[in-house]
Amino acid sequence: MRRSITPNSGTPMSGRAAKRSADYERANLSVLDMRMTIAATRLSLRPRSLSFAPINVMVRACNDYLETSSTDPGVYVAELDKLRKDLGDPVDHLRRLNRLKLTNFAPGMGALTNSVGPRKITSHTP
Repeated sequence: MRRSITPNSGTPMSGRAAKRSADYERANLSVLDMRMTIAATRLSLRPRSLSFAPINVMVRACNDYLETSSTDPGVYVAELDKLRKDLGDPVDHLRRLNRLKLTNFAPGMGALTNSVGPRKITSHTP
């Protein structure tokens, strides 16, 4: 199960306790999944796309989180909050570049609304 990167005011843990926690594991798996999705998106871009710069910033932010949290697991909750903030500007930049009209959910809110039940899928058959 993935973990959203919502702000968390949880009790700080020692590095050893954090490394053994299920939340630490879920958080790292979620960031790895994000990084893979972002990297796959980068591979699908056209050459010289203006989206390369914000996409690269997003991959770097994920890498920074993973490196810092593996070096000092006790700070992973604070680093998740930093990651959430670091991803905000590039996402907004991508939205503007691509003229996307997307609702900007607070982290975790999209997951909550989607987990309530199955999405209603309608098909249009001629």
